[in-house]
Amino acid sequence: NVMNQAICEAAFGRRPSRGAWFAVTVGTLACSWTLSNAIPSLGVLIAFIGATAGVLLTFIIPLACAWRLLGPEWTTDRRAAHAAVGVAAVLVLVVGTWTTSEKLVDGIAKAKGSFTCG
Repeated sequence: NVMNQAICEAAFGRRPSRGAWFAVTVGTLACSWTLSNAIPSLGVLIAFIGATAGVLLTFIIPLACAWRLLGPEWTTDRRAAHAAVGVAAVLVLVVGTWTTSEKLVDGIAKAKGSFTCG
């Protein structure tokens, strides 16, 4: 209810009518149902979320904030070290997202139906 209200207010810029709220609710339900039937294993989905959001929240966002706030005061060596960490973090993000995406696609291809365990 709260999420649908926020979607309506972001989409329409005002408090939604009952019809708009109902349409957004049906759309949210349809998306949720489709995703739950398409994803064969919750573990693979959690791994995918961890591979993307985990690296972003742990390495990339703090590094970007530190670079923006403290960067002008850093020496050349410190900038190089932080740049190396940033490159490594982006590499981990890309490789982790790629491998979990492969697992997700393979699981979908091998699944015999929805709601399977494994």
